[in-house]
Amino acid sequence: MSEGLGELYHTGLVVDDLDQAMNVLTNVAGLRWATPRVVSGTIRTSQGPLFRSSRFTYSVDGPHHVELIQHVDGTAWLTATGGRRVHHLGLWVDDLGAAMRSMETRGLPAEFHGLDAQGRPCSPSFHRHPESGFWFELIDSAARPGLMNWWAAGMKGGDSDDG
Repeated sequence: MSEGLGELYHTGLVVDDLDQAMNVLTNVAGLRWATPRVVSGTIRTSQGPLFRSSRFTYSVDGPHHVELIQHVDGTAWLTATGGRRVHHLGLWVDDLGAAMRSMETRGLPAEFHGLDAQGRPCSPSFHRHPESGFWFELIDSAARPGLMNWWAAGMKGGDSDDG
């Protein structure tokens, strides 16, 4: 096992509208939020010192948290090399068809999804919220044991075809 620099505790997402993002992630993933804070000050960027103001919050349930950062002034986050890179948040679901229908009623139709041998929808199913731009991947929880076996084998340095 390799040593990391520290313990992974959150995924940070830069958003255009913090309140909207909080509402979407509460509605879709059931996340609860700490009271948002504002931080302002000068930071050094690849273009030199820039003033930045950000409004941010974290989901309160863990062990892995989601951090939402609203760039208020548009400088620091827009000058970051490569821009926004996080693509989606994955959710385990017990009934993929019901979850896909629920996403549709929440305003997040399937952008694309897998098809089984009979042409029926199967995992993965990707949904995008049109205003916030958040992507969600629904994975049937029946796939969880295979993925966990694969992850466990990977931690041991072995190969696995499960998943």
